[in-house]
Amino acid sequence: MDRGQLRSTRPVRPVVDDATLVELPEFRDPRGGLVAIDFAEALPFAPVRAFAVYEVPQGVTRADHANLSTDEALICLSGSCTVLLRDGRRDRREVLDDARRGLVVPAGLWVVCRDFSDGAVLLVLASSPFDPSDQVTDFDAYRGLVGASGHP
Repeated sequence: MDRGQLRSTRPVRPVVDDATLVELPEFRDPRGGLVAIDFAEALPFAPVRAFAVYEVPQGVTRADHANLSTDEALICLSGSCTVLLRDGRRDRREVLDDARRGLVVPAGLWVVCRDFSDGAVLLVLASSPFDPSDQVTDFDAYRGLVGASGHP
């Protein structure tokens, strides 16, 4: 894979600070809470795919790859998990533990989801259909792709 495969409109060299936390509006009444995701207002992309990650055994990681052209929004609807973002030089950790807050991850960043609590449900909204050729699953190959000079 060459650097041209990062088919995003963003700079070829994504950095962990490009990921943003978004607050989602909550509506509460005696019946409980409701979190609304207005795609046009809350997210910088229009989702075309959604999936949920759940019943993850203790000690197991999910994702552990970079999407070349797919943006994602991660929202932990129940429980909690830790998201590790890597750009080949720096790492950033975010704990998702509130359904009113999501993490928008632009294409080109390495993502590892781990430390899932019992009962955790992670909702992922993606900007494109699943395509295995859009993913880099070897971190050393990823570092070469983004031009990293050393392990963070």
